[in-house]
Amino acid sequence: MLTRHHIILALLCSLIIGSVTFRFDPLLIVALSAGTVVGVVLPDIHMKKPKMSGLKTIAWYIVHIGILLCIPVIHWIYKVFPGVYIRPDDKRLTHSLPGIAVYFIIFAGLSSIPLILFRENIPGRLVLVILGGILSGLFLHLIEDLCTMKGIQVLFPFNETIIRGSVRPCNIDDTRILQFHYQHASILGILISLQFVIMSDVLLTICGFFAVFLCIGYMVWRSDVRVIFPEYRHSDPREAVPA
Repeated sequence: MLTRHHIILALLCSLIIGSVTFRFDPLLIVALSAGTVVGVVLPDIHMKKPKMSGLKTIAWYIVHIGILLCIPVIHWIYKVFPGVYIRPDDKRLTHSLPGIAVYFIIFAGLSSIPLILFRENIPGRLVLVILGGILSGLFLHLIEDLCTMKGIQVLFPFNETIIRGSVRPCNIDDTRILQFHYQHASILGILISLQFVIMSDVLLTICGFFAVFLCIGYMVWRSDVRVIFPEYRHSDPREAVPA
């Protein structure tokens, strides 16, 4: 998907969770949302620097930080496995479960440094919420990309099985992504309204997580997502490059 679609959909999901989990703490809602936005743009290492300044430029800098800190480590780890050779600029490095796992471990390790050095001034809960947001954003990026025609190689580079859907992000005649935006925003509005009716924090949190699963499930269902095994496809590497 395009960067703006990734950000909007992931941000709405984080607000759904944050509004029911941290409804009395706006700081934690902001921290969760910020972490989710960072996490959802990190995998797009193929992003080119925008010619004009704007929100996409900020996203590019976030991605570039991830490239500098994480890609050399991921590339080095994969070199340990015999018979596995990957270019460091291969976007599939960050569009798979192994890739985002390494990404998250690196960021979790880096975030522990200021927490240890300034543990008296930085609330540990705040750091955990940001990390949770980053992890959520990374997973949401994969889920959103597997809904597209190009899909993802979910276990790359250890398996070439592709999961992909039928959404064409650059096709203005395909209105499904816009429908996803409306659906996510509508559910967020409903949950905010429910906060004035449901007094139980536990029940409200359950409703929030169910709502996110509903959003993701509907998105996957409407995208006609299917699994394509290596023996049933052409060996065209471009077919597995995420949108």
